[in-house]
Amino acid sequence: MNKFVTSTSSNHFKLKPACRFDVFLSFRGSNTRKNFTDHLLKDLKQNGYHPFHDSILNQGEYIDSELLKAIEESRMSIVLFSKNYADSKWCLDELQLGFFAQAFKDHGWKFDHYRVEGWRKALEDAGKLSGLHLQNDANGYEAKLVSKIIKEVAKYLKRPSLNVAYHHVGIESRMTELIELLQMETNDVRIVVVWGSGGLGKTTIVKATFNYICSEFESSSFLEDVKDSGKSTSQNKLIWDLMTDKTPKIKNVPRATEEIRQIFMFQRVLVVLDDINKFEHLEMLAIDARFFCPGSRIIITTRVIASVGSLKINAVYSPEALNEYESLRLFSLYAFGNDDPHKGYEMLTTDVV
Repeated sequence: MNKFVTSTSSNHFKLKPACRFDVFLSFRGSNTRKNFTDHLLKDLKQNGYHPFHDSILNQGEYIDSELLKAIEESRMSIVLFSKNYADSKWCLDELQLGFFAQAFKDHGWKFDHYRVEGWRKALEDAGKLSGLHLQNDANGYEAKLVSKIIKEVAKYLKRPSLNVAYHHVGIESRMTELIELLQMETNDVRIVVVWGSGGLGKTTIVKATFNYICSEFESSSFLEDVKDSGKSTSQNKLIWDLMTDKTPKIKNVPRATEEIRQIFMFQRVLVVLDDINKFEHLEMLAIDARFFCPGSRIIITTRVIASVGSLKINAVYSPEALNEYESLRLFSLYAFGNDDPHKGYEMLTTDVV
């Protein structure tokens, strides 16, 4: 079977997600870009969050309008105060003193009075908010502060990310291929099957994809190892993940299927069913495009393509196995902690891979 097998979708309306980004990062580039901000960005991405930062902007874009748009399309903002941004520590007590006074004086020569006063007021308001401080909260350790920030982000966004492989070799390109098949810009219901033998990394690819796109849906659910889970267990986890008011467990399978069908009809969802091997798994979980709200996406992973039966699907994705370079790199990362094998181990590593 070809790598991509697609069929034509019926509706192609523009899907406008509520938010394009999970987190908007505001920082003074010259102060923190290559150290603290870079570490924070990396950890946000590794934990499944999609952050905005100014390097995303394309050359030639009008910065002011694009930044305002990005702020509006972000679920939350993180402001990194540094000395040249607003060295307020907790409450911006020194806002009118020292280098801040000079900074505002300099701005006064370049911008109108009302704009400068607006900035001053915004900084004063920020100083009244509680926050995290590198010295006070992390004893000067940047990694410790980054960890605390990630925990706060998880608390506010209330979307735990799925654990993905520690070394992400080859995942990003395959995730991109899968997202292309999902056609996130359309407002139809799309069902994509990820099919292949064991060991290809299907679950890892799908987890990374889930982490990356789930914020664009009203609710989402990832059901892992469906074939080894009981019917009631899978059904109730799906209901629990998608319902805002958590209901008691439903032990009756047909009743739970009907409950799931009702949930699907009234909210745009992302549902992942990992490792199915029987069509009845799809039936008990009400997987049928007719029951889903427009804009929903369903991803199914399986080793047995026949298990999807008569289900109407939009695409089948068969990820390629890691190539020789990717395999060598992945082995080296686990064995040596580097992209390449240690000197003297090149031939042995190549033979092993």
